[in-house]
Amino acid sequence: HALQLLGTINRYIEEYDLAIDYFERSLAAIRLIGDRLAEGVTLSNLSILYCLKENYPDSGNAAESAFALFQAIGDGIQQPFPLRMMGYSAIHAGNMIRARTLITESLRGNRGQGHFPGQLACLVAWAACESKEGNARKALTLATFVENYLGTVAYQLMEPDSVALLRILADAKNKLTAKLLEQSVMAGRELRMEDIVAQEFPSIL
Repeated sequence: HALQLLGTINRYIEEYDLAIDYFERSLAAIRLIGDRLAEGVTLSNLSILYCLKENYPDSGNAAESAFALFQAIGDGIQQPFPLRMMGYSAIHAGNMIRARTLITESLRGNRGQGHFPGQLACLVAWAACESKEGNARKALTLATFVENYLGTVAYQLMEPDSVALLRILADAKNKLTAKLLEQSVMAGRELRMEDIVAQEFPSIL
């Protein structure tokens, strides 16, 4: 527990290498006592940290292991997050079909729980898919919806989602004309969550 706490503290003060070291060291003790929930949570933290360090293969592997553990112990509440992290890893690997499948399943889980911050994060990940595929305008429209919503409520994105959101916005500014930027931003401000889900994720309705 002390190692986990030190990992968490260093994660939040952005000492990512130290955080990774503490969480990795905690895994040996966690596995020794057989605490599978703690193991899954630790692997989820490592997935975040590897992602922030741009080590996307290890991030995806840690998330996949966490997801398997949460499945094994029947913890449905925890499952949507590692699915999204696996999605980010797939985006960076260029496997867009896998990425979209994982993000869709993450959104399905978050909607089932009524977890709105998780739903917003999935839209960021979906926008990251669009950005990766060169659809900067659509990516910006979705990102604007999320950014606008976050400005009206007390929700916060997880660090990988915040980083992805900033990258999407920067990419759009580099690729779109001023007119297209304005049109995309206006479109994003007019969207509603249910409209996005109906258009982009009809399979989960």
